Amino acid sequence: MSMKRLYIASLLGALVLHSCMFELAICASNYTDQLALLAFKSSINFDPNNVLSNWTKETNFCDWFGILCSRRRQRVTSLRLRNTGLRGTISPHVGNLSFLQVLDIRNNSFHGHLTVEFERLRRLRKLIVQQNMLEGSIPVELHRCQNLQVISLEGNNFSGNIPKDLGTLPFLRILYLGRNNLQGTIPPFFGNTTSLKEFGVESNNIYGNIPIELSLLPNLSGLYCQYNHLTGSIPRAIFNKSSLILISLNMNAFSGNLPTTTGLWLPNLEILSLADNLLVGEIPSYLSNSTKLTWLLLPRNLFTGPIPKSLGNLNLIERLKLEGNQLTTEPGSTQLSFIIALTNCTSLQKLFVGENKFSGTIPNSIGNFSMSLQVLDVSECQLMGQIPKEIGSLRNLNELSLAGSNLNGNIPSTI
Repeated sequence: MSMKRLYIASLLGALVLHSCMFELAICASNYTDQLALLAFKSSINFDPNNVLSNWTKETNFCDWFGILCSRRRQRVTSLRLRNTGLRGTISPHVGNLSFLQVLDIRNNSFHGHLTVEFERLRRLRKLIVQQNMLEGSIPVELHRCQNLQVISLEGNNFSGNIPKDLGTLPFLRILYLGRNNLQGTIPPFFGNTTSLKEFGVESNNIYGNIPIELSLLPNLSGLYCQYNHLTGSIPRAIFNKSSLILISLNMNAFSGNLPTTTGLWLPNLEILSLADNLLVGEIPSYLSNSTKLTWLLLPRNLFTGPIPKSLGNLNLIERLKLEGNQLTTEPGSTQLSFIIALTNCTSLQKLFVGENKFSGTIPNSIGNFSMSLQVLDVSECQLMGQIPKEIGSLRNLNELSLAGSNLNGNIPSTI
């Protein structure tokens, strides 16, 4: 019995020792988190709303403003200080928060560099630092944070190239790099991030083509590349992707025709913006298959031919901008027949078709436009005849532009 008791006592002692060592390890780790957060606070030189006032050694850091901890280990998993007016730099000690999953400091005034110590945050899922004043290059080392799902760096002063290694992040869903000073090309390696849904590089100095690999991503729903220097043709695959909801490629130098092959389908597309490019050819009729389309923006290109009558099938279209092209009237027609088709667009609010090569009269059916129509611009075209009195039935119309035409007669009293 004595041997058995001795064995049990030894076993209990070992368990107690192991438990104490585990608790000590947790305490040491917790102390590391506390020090990292206090170092983060010390890098803040302006806290106008005193949101960090309870960040003191006398209180449990898991109770500090903006901090969330795991229940079991009491380790920091989330640091959220968005819209708090903070000014300062991001302390490299943030890299010691080894259990951190979310860092969200958007809409503040952080400056300086995005520290390379972020590579140690192997559990990080969301890195959101948009709308600050951060500068320098985007750390290549971020690709070591293999659990990243969201990277939002837009609205800063980052420069240099887009790191191609970001294309190795297997779970990346959202990548926002817009409104910075980035340059170079779009790396084709993003074609490997099959989970990518939102890709934004707008308002930078990006040049070159849109990689075909990017357009083949199976889950891509938002493509934001406006206000850059992109060239070449728009990949055909973009116009046959059921996942796409928004395409914004305006203010670039894309050229060539839009693909005209029948059977292309964008069933979930809501916004298509290709304004201010060098696109030529006819407006594809298959766009009318995008029945969820609310904004179709194609102004200031070199499109030719008539406006497809099939656009009248877009019942949800609110804004249609086709001005500044070389569009013409239907062959053999003496009036703007597209107006007759567009009267079926019951949600239409703004229609811009000025500065084209239309000729002919305005049909009386213009009065059948949706009562939601607020703006109608058919200026700088070769319009003839009189202004139909039916236009006065558009009760919510507050802007009508027919300037630069060959219209005659009196202005209808109904207007």
